[in-house]
Amino acid sequence: MPPGMASRTLDTWVLELVWELDSGFWSFVPRMSLIRLDKISRRYQMGAETIHALREVSLEIERGEYVAIMGPSGSGKSTLASCLAMLEKPDGGEIWFEGQEISRCDARELVWLRPRIQMVFQDSAGALNPFFSAKATTEIFWVILFSI
Repeated sequence: MPPGMASRTLDTWVLELVWELDSGFWSFVPRMSLIRLDKISRRYQMGAETIHALREVSLEIERGEYVAIMGPSGSGKSTLASCLAMLEKPDGGEIWFEGQEISRCDARELVWLRPRIQMVFQDSAGALNPFFSAKATTEIFWVILFSI
């Protein structure tokens, strides 16, 4: 965390028993989640209608874990990932990264975070729709190909 960053530090710790090679003793060290989302909400206004893309989503990701966010189209996967990477700010809740709250940081304060959180965006043109059969998927391909 760069000096002067105005964010809170996590005050809840989980202690992990670790063998210290240098001292030859066991010790308890604080362990924190790499990423923690606490009741994240995100809304979009579409004319008079309010779309609730995320409603109080909570999630913890430990260092070294692999996580896949899956769900049908429109379920909030991309919105969740955008909030997690701080490309969008949540309307409510908190996002923590390595023990630092980042959900209230401005763009200047987030410069240190950009190279540390990366996203692989979905390719909607190349993705298969799980609701279509293989035959329907290939038929759509040929219709699109010959209509160009």
